[in-house]
Amino acid sequence: MQRREVLRLAAGAAAAGTLGRFVAGCTGGDGARGGAARLERELHVLAHADAFEPALLERFGTEMGVRVTLDQYEPLAGAPAPAADAGFDLFTFPGPAPRSLSGAGRLSPIDPARVPAIDRLLPFFRPTTTDVHAVPFAWEATGIAWRPSALPAQPGAAPDTWCVFFEPALAGRMTLLDSARDVLGAMLLLRGRSLNATEASVLQQARDDALACRPLLDGFRPAGRAILAEPTVVCQARSGEAMRATRADPGIAFGIPREGGALFAEHIALAASAAHPQAAHAFIDYILRPEISAEITAASGRYSPLAAAAPALPLDRLEPVLDPGDASPLYDRFWMEIQSA
Repeated sequence: MQRREVLRLAAGAAAAGTLGRFVAGCTGGDGARGGAARLERELHVLAHADAFEPALLERFGTEMGVRVTLDQYEPLAGAPAPAADAGFDLFTFPGPAPRSLSGAGRLSPIDPARVPAIDRLLPFFRPTTTDVHAVPFAWEATGIAWRPSALPAQPGAAPDTWCVFFEPALAGRMTLLDSARDVLGAMLLLRGRSLNATEASVLQQARDDALACRPLLDGFRPAGRAILAEPTVVCQARSGEAMRATRADPGIAFGIPREGGALFAEHIALAASAAHPQAAHAFIDYILRPEISAEITAASGRYSPLAAAAPALPLDRLEPVLDPGDASPLYDRFWMEIQSA
């Protein structure tokens, strides 16, 4: 294995904010391991930040005899999807496959026969057809985090409903996520609707509900900002950030409301223009090995989609977030109205 070099990412390599490039060069190895088909000696992966550690790419390259280049990008709200046809073999995205990719012939089908590890996925995540264009490799959910000792009404009681954000006794001590799909999704679930609703009247009601609780909030918390910072005692949170917070502060609790929560699965897809499809299939199979999947998810607080990893959250109360398609402008407009209120 040659020394890994950190290089500047070429302009235009990713559609969103770029972070950097990691090249795992490999000497030796015949590229024939990992399956009957001979692997190409190169693989180019575009991944969102925190998807994979460079060391994982190095180990894959050593085992398979493949030189791997990893470009990283920072997903930005409102940014276009990654450029799947810009010379990458594989790319990841933290959510459903955007229609701009799946509906425009920019994805190549993934052959399940060349990725036998797909059979290790929990039934909840397993593809239901042979027409597979993206495979989940990690997931997290949106729920409620709170400080049991600080709730004014019944210390220790769990706020197990999205109705908690309409509680006057907690005014000024609650935050929702700074995310349209999270906030509107919670309001949709509160009324028994799908969080993937696309009807204008249904989304308008969700907007009105969010506006109704807006005066009781301390604001919308951007991703990455500490959860439950003073004076907040209840907040909407992603399970990954909540898990990391509870490691540092055992006084924080997290749960999925009884109405349900949003499930965000992180996917990996094969570009239609992939020049190294054999190596790409081998990499997808590699990251679905139980020990590799555990490594990918452990540090970040995300969860593994494999059957070997018992779900830590109630999957029957979670709904996967889908691309809203033609309803995207409605989500954007209503979210802007909520933020500016």
